[in-house]
Amino acid sequence: MSGVCKWCRLGVKILSASLAIEVLMLLLLLASTSAVSNSRLEALFHLRLDEVGKLFNASLSGPLASQDLATLQDVLDALRNEEAISYLVLVNNRGQRVAASGWAESKELPQPMAKPVIGKRFDASLPITLAASHYGTLHYGVETALLAEAQQTLLARGALIAGLEVLLSAIALSLISLLLTRRLVRLSEAAETIAKGDLSIRVPVGDKDEVGKLAVSFNAMADALYARMRALALSEEKFSKAFSGSPDAMIITDSESHILDVNAAFERIFAMPRREALGAQVSVLCAADCAQALDKIIGSPDSISGSEIVLTRGDGKMLSCLISSDNIELAGSACRISILRDISARKEIEAALERSNHDLEQFAYVSSHDLREPLRMISSYVSLLERRYADKLDDDAREFIAYAKDGAERMNRLILDLLDYSRATRDDKPFAAFNLSSALQGALDNMQLLIGESQATITNDGALPQVAGNITQITRLFQNLIGNAIKYRSPDRPLVISIKAAPSDHQWTISVADNGIGIDQQYFERIFMIFQRLHGRGVYEGTGIGLAVCKRIVEHHKGRIWVKSEPGVGSTFLFTLPAIDGTP
Repeated sequence: MSGVCKWCRLGVKILSASLAIEVLMLLLLLASTSAVSNSRLEALFHLRLDEVGKLFNASLSGPLASQDLATLQDVLDALRNEEAISYLVLVNNRGQRVAASGWAESKELPQPMAKPVIGKRFDASLPITLAASHYGTLHYGVETALLAEAQQTLLARGALIAGLEVLLSAIALSLISLLLTRRLVRLSEAAETIAKGDLSIRVPVGDKDEVGKLAVSFNAMADALYARMRALALSEEKFSKAFSGSPDAMIITDSESHILDVNAAFERIFAMPRREALGAQVSVLCAADCAQALDKIIGSPDSISGSEIVLTRGDGKMLSCLISSDNIELAGSACRISILRDISARKEIEAALERSNHDLEQFAYVSSHDLREPLRMISSYVSLLERRYADKLDDDAREFIAYAKDGAERMNRLILDLLDYSRATRDDKPFAAFNLSSALQGALDNMQLLIGESQATITNDGALPQVAGNITQITRLFQNLIGNAIKYRSPDRPLVISIKAAPSDHQWTISVADNGIGIDQQYFERIFMIFQRLHGRGVYEGTGIGLAVCKRIVEHHKGRIWVKSEPGVGSTFLFTLPAIDGTP
């Protein structure tokens, strides 16, 4: 295995540690065995001395009894030669040497030893009895060479057995270590392969031991890593395609607002090559008067969505942009991605549309106002003709005059309604906070006579909220909706009108419900169009402009209006108004 020194390998460490422990244990065993064998040999030696002592007494009793010194000398010589005795000296109880073998007469006898020392002569003494009386003492020496040989033989055999055991242990441990480390080496090599980027490598599990369990865990980790890397690669691919193919300018910056990357749309929108933008501060994208605002958004730690900003490019061109910016992490570093959508063309269209709508409103207002003058002249002369020549006109002529007068009156009403529609949102007063209850009460006060005639019951469940808007226009909105409910009330039951307000996402939903004749679902969109009527003029009066005015007012307040209805049951008109910050 590359990168690991020979003596640092796990197998070598395991083998060395195991052999060291094995050798230490064997040395302790040999030392213990040696001590036990010495003790055993010493016991056997003393037992042999006891047997020799009995033999000496039995062998000397005869010559001593007959006082045959020659035979006594022969017995001593024979005992010394046969029993590995180095010397024998018989001393009587008066301290006189009676006989000796292997010991010089002039030489002083050694003192008896308490315990033998292997490898040295053991000096001992034995009391001799004759006819149940103490005769004297036999001094003798015993050679311990045989004990030394026996001890060396035991030690040699023990060492041989220990050596064989160490050898066998080394072989067994080497095999075990090889089997263990080979599997660990596979794991290590697989880990190195994964580190190089090849996530397809897997290791065989083998036995169901700890290393096998480790292999299972390694393979599971590799599978999870492969799945995550695959998902990350797909995510990066999608991000790369979205980044490069986005029609909006996309900028990636670091924590100090340096540009790390931009897309092709950036180069087109800001007229700046990518190579010039990389590494620069975001402030280079626009003139100094707007650079601070741009840097504040891109350098903010917070998520920003759909903030509108006007930038002046380096070439002086003005850009209206919607910018969104959020924090991301790239290669472990905190970064920020910002998306700028060029809405300059849309702004120009909106401005042109606003001018066109203003011109149309002005035209409608002026045209409607100017049309009333010739209409009044027509109506006046028709009335004059009817009064002056009434007695000279036949029935057909009087009918024709009536048609002309009715047409003029309807034309006048249409012109007045058209003026009303054009003036619906011409009040340029800035929006201000007010309570809807005030607007509702203003509408009820204006319609007091009509409400009384219709005997309508109007309820308001709960207090109405505070909103921001034009109170005059909202009063008119309530007035039109309540008037619509009164006009289309059911003849079969008393009219009940209920007004409620409910909070929703950053806005209020106000409902005006009645129990009138109701509206078929197919007309839910049509009723909000100008001059659209669902009934003939002979059934219900009006020009079909009231709900169109309601829609115009609600949309002017950035809300929407719709209806829920069931024929024969009643209708509920609902509209939304933006809530004041912090409510609902």
